[in-house]
Amino acid sequence: MPAVKSKPFRIQKLPDKVLQSVVGLMDIGTRLSLVVTSAKTENMMLQLEYPKEFIHNILFDEQPILYKADISVLPHCHSPDSVKFNCGRNKKKKQPLPSAYYNLIAKWSGRNTSCIDRMQNVYRKINILLPSHVMNLFLGKLKTVDAQKIMAAEEFSDWYRVRSLPGIKPETIRCVLDKADLNKQFCFDEEEQLPLDFAHPKAFQFEHSSFHDARWVKMPQLLTIKDVYEVRLGHSNFYCKDIGVLLCRMLESQHHMCKFFSVTYAGPFQLADVIQGVVTVKRRSNPLMFLVSPRTKNAAKIGYLTVHLEDSSLTIAVTNDRDQETETRKYMELFKKEIDLNAALKNMSISDSKMKKMRKFEKMLDAEKKEAAQAMLRYWNTPRE
Repeated sequence: MPAVKSKPFRIQKLPDKVLQSVVGLMDIGTRLSLVVTSAKTENMMLQLEYPKEFIHNILFDEQPILYKADISVLPHCHSPDSVKFNCGRNKKKKQPLPSAYYNLIAKWSGRNTSCIDRMQNVYRKINILLPSHVMNLFLGKLKTVDAQKIMAAEEFSDWYRVRSLPGIKPETIRCVLDKADLNKQFCFDEEEQLPLDFAHPKAFQFEHSSFHDARWVKMPQLLTIKDVYEVRLGHSNFYCKDIGVLLCRMLESQHHMCKFFSVTYAGPFQLADVIQGVVTVKRRSNPLMFLVSPRTKNAAKIGYLTVHLEDSSLTIAVTNDRDQETETRKYMELFKKEIDLNAALKNMSISDSKMKKMRKFEKMLDAEKKEAAQAMLRYWNTPRE
């Protein structure tokens, strides 16, 4: 059968909506390959709107020879199919770094501009062609003026998470903390020690904040945490007695402080110091876990205290949603009633008839507590997604 010859079809002739749908189905490499075919095609594609479905990782790090300024675009967080745009420079040779999209970067970045300016110019185009739904910033060793410029740039203002790189300076960290937001995250994962006098009023005003070195953190600042999801502290100067104060505040506070809190404590582990002022029920031994509740009656909050003796760390998880773990809440309320009853029987001088009534109430309470304990165990042992 003879081959059918057909004329090539110009994609530019497609209606905008059809073209937008077609380009939207292309992978990263194909979309970029189409951009470089002609200036007309590029301008046409930059006029379209695409779904925000990519992850952008933006990196800045000034090294002795290289100024690294990279944009990595990923279809999802664990994808190996990422595309990288190197917008940095070789400081010694005073020339741009090689990149698979060197010509495109050279065209978009402009001439005689700094690495940060180059990144801003290139990123404007990339975020149109491959729009992000998550942007992460990775910041390393930078001049303070560069860190300020990056954090003030409109192109990078919609970041979700900032992660530190080796060599990051305290001044850069302060620039990030200035932009604290309960919808953003900050992770200082480096083993480098921050100055002990380091401080910032917004250090824990993120949805998630973590500091591998937390020896600079003071307890008064932790006690003011409000409406955050998670705080992770590595090496700290907090002893078990300090953590006991924080645990009481997290359980007794009228507002929600923090759902998850973890810390590496200083000194030997002293359980009595940690659980001072709270009601506890041991749940398991390895790792050591306790159910914790404030001593006040009908309190909305309950929590779990988990201790890892092997690395001197502990985690506190707190919930104040009355609709969650109702079986656990009922058991803890009955447990507190039993504690109050035993205290009353020990300290009061009462008649035999009244004593009999209280003993009868004690038996009823004990039976109700056993029933609640069984319900709580069934809840704990029920598989959940």
